[in-house]
Amino acid sequence: MANTKLSLKKYPCTFLVDNEKNLDATSSRYDYSSFFTCEICVELVPLNKKFKNTNRCFHNYCEHCIAKYIQVKVIQDNTSQIQCPHTNCNVVLDTVSCRSILSETVFEKWCRVNCESAVLLESSKGGFAYGRSYCPYRDCSELVLNECQTSRSSKITRSNCPSCKRLFCFHCMVPWKEYHRCTDRSPETVTDIDSNDVLFMENAKNNKWVRCPSCRHYVERIDGCSSMACRCKTRFCYDCGEQACICKNWLYGWQIVILCIYFLVMSPFLVLAVVGSICWCIFVGTTKIIIRFGVLPPDHPLACAITGGEQQQETPPP
Repeated sequence: MANTKLSLKKYPCTFLVDNEKNLDATSSRYDYSSFFTCEICVELVPLNKKFKNTNRCFHNYCEHCIAKYIQVKVIQDNTSQIQCPHTNCNVVLDTVSCRSILSETVFEKWCRVNCESAVLLESSKGGFAYGRSYCPYRDCSELVLNECQTSRSSKITRSNCPSCKRLFCFHCMVPWKEYHRCTDRSPETVTDIDSNDVLFMENAKNNKWVRCPSCRHYVERIDGCSSMACRCKTRFCYDCGEQACICKNWLYGWQIVILCIYFLVMSPFLVLAVVGSICWCIFVGTTKIIIRFGVLPPDHPLACAITGGEQQQETPPP
């Protein structure tokens, strides 16, 4: 008697069948209603592993697939409002419902992205009188808000990062030193940051990296146009580094100007060429009609010119 084992790949649940004859009978007694098919991995998953997007949508996804989906959206795409992966569903995933299935690192990153997105949204609407900055240490980059000031013009310098607890200049976004002064941060004038930061700034200058005008993070363009989108959702010109582009992409602008001048100069000739072509077509068509109906003799010079010099010969009657 052979034993047959049925199993699930992701969530193992096995049972034994005495022989193949009793397989159908045993399967019918097995409670398949306690499983569902995940729409991402297309595997049978126990119902207790089904992701529940509380009071929002009820699509069939397992917790493992949703956790991987959120991880990609947060870590790689820096997305705050993550929608349900279903094709025709625009419902946003509930952060609280996802807390238990995510790792601590991913969930904290998602919370930071949500906070940053909320600050940027309110700032675009004119809200949040306080400013924002970012921790300059590469292993942190935490968003820091100036919640103590009520004036946008107030200049904050020494700040303590709430995440890594290290001091930095809120205005310059560089590590804090006792003799720090908010001056030009070029490599030639930097005297209050360590050698690694100086090398980084020199590397940024050599590679022509540009700082975002909002968050002051360096951005590198690989290819494409000069319109850049930073991680803080700010769009700016890579050539001049400003949100309201002052260079207007001069090369592209001159191309437009030259094209307009070309059309202005050539427009009379283009109009004459079009009108001449239309008149010639009308003339040729009218002449062929006249010849066809016998108004103009076939041996007429004009008829010969239209028909290509071929003269029609009359066929003698039988």
